[in-house]
Amino acid sequence: MANSAAQAASNAAGYAAEATGAKVPPPPSQFVHRELTPTKGVYVGNILFDVTAEDLRREFSQFGPIQSTTIASDVRGLSKG
Repeated sequence: MANSAAQAASNAAGYAAEATGAKVPPPPSQFVHRELTPTKGVYVGNILFDVTAEDLRREFSQFGPIQSTTIASDVRGLSKG
């Protein structure tokens, strides 16, 4: 009985989302497993707005050679932090 109630609630939520146009993720059993390919890239977030690419290069070069550094910026050219 509890299982059918949970399924009914899930179906109701799905119908409500469809009515509003919201996207509902599939149940966990429907997720597709895929292998991820390792990369050598590193994302560093929440940095101070005045940190430069050269600052990052200097800090991370102690761990090995750095091929490139990029600071994400907005349309005005200001760091996104």
